[in-house]
Amino acid sequence: MTPRLFIKLTCLLCLISTEGTSGGLETSLRPVLRGNLIETVLSDSLIKRYGVYFKPYSNTPFSGESLKHFESGPLMRKSRYQDGERHGLELWYHENGQIWRKRPYRYGKKHGLHEWYFKGNQILSRKTWKNGKRHGLHEKFDRTGYLISSKIYKDGKLVVSLFDMSQTE
Repeated sequence: MTPRLFIKLTCLLCLISTEGTSGGLETSLRPVLRGNLIETVLSDSLIKRYGVYFKPYSNTPFSGESLKHFESGPLMRKSRYQDGERHGLELWYHENGQIWRKRPYRYGKKHGLHEWYFKGNQILSRKTWKNGKRHGLHEKFDRTGYLISSKIYKDGKLVVSLFDMSQTE
């Protein structure tokens, strides 16, 4: 084997063995075992076509988990997908690792209780969604935990504003 061929093969082997990693952060396009077999990818690698998410070079809608990180490294968002649509609980994090938002989805639409938090785990808002529309009680809180707004929606339309002290004139 010539030295030139040896160098080319070594370079090729190095490229193949480091595929799927980036500076120690997982960029995996390979399955990860967590109880059941769940494929995990970085969210930046997913491609949205006509409202459906795909992996690059794939015509099969993505099913699995996507992760997004802050530039500094900590996890920013974890989302679940089924057949190319968000499905399940999506979690967003503050850079300090505390939960910022909890947003459940069902077949690509917001569905269930959505909660947002200030840093320090103090509740910011609670909103209920049904099939992508506001439905039920929507509450907002100030930083001390005091309720400042309470509204009820049905099928995306405001039914009644119980009170709203969040708007200043």
